Amino acid sequence: MGLLGSRYPARVKLPGLVSVSLIDDSEMQRVHTQFMDNPDPTDVITFPYGEEGEILISVETATRKAAELEVSFEREITLYLVHGLLHLAGYEDATQEARMEMEGLQESLLNELLGSL
Repeated sequence: MGLLGSRYPARVKLPGLVSVSLIDDSEMQRVHTQFMDNPDPTDVITFPYGEEGEILISVETATRKAAELEVSFEREITLYLVHGLLHLAGYEDATQEARMEMEGLQESLLNELLGSL
């Protein structure tokens, strides 16, 4: 069974190694500007490098969003990690239809992960 399980097939070959970095908003904004030409800060950025992948997560954004949504910080960080893994698995969120599919998968996976902790 793969990283996402048999119910959520990866659309591309998943990297064998994924590094995750927890960074602050200013670093996230720098990376977002440099690599995506978007000066706005964001919550998670994913870079696929073939056999390796990288997920950057903004701890400050997760802290703010968790308080705003009245959920735990751990839940918000896990959500960002799942989101990044789905991007590495070939899922996208550029269109409304794709975003709805990805959000449904995220919630299902998040509930499975957090339910098993």
